[in-house]
Amino acid sequence: EFKTVEMATACMQLDGISLPGHSQAPLKIKRPNDYNEFMAPKPNLEQMPQLDVSRLGIISSNVMDGPNKIFIGGLHYHLTDAQVLELLQAFGKIKAFHLVKSSGGPDA
Repeated sequence: EFKTVEMATACMQLDGISLPGHSQAPLKIKRPNDYNEFMAPKPNLEQMPQLDVSRLGIISSNVMDGPNKIFIGGLHYHLTDAQVLELLQAFGKIKAFHLVKSSGGPDA
């Protein structure tokens, strides 16, 4: 439990990240099942801390919409997440990364 709703809301950004050096599944951070957003106090966005997990060497898999978000298509199906990430890191530090692969087979 956090001291403020702003801190708890900010920590929701950690949902889906993978810790460096761990091959386990990404973290799952959610509100409790009985959480009712309509009854909870509204977070004050001016007081909400901005978490930059990239400063910790963590690349989030939760990619927020915005002007820095890009789509790359036409990648060969055999490329792994690590290979695509390595390619993108040639351009600078990556804050968030999510590779979607088609389930339609190798040529999809």
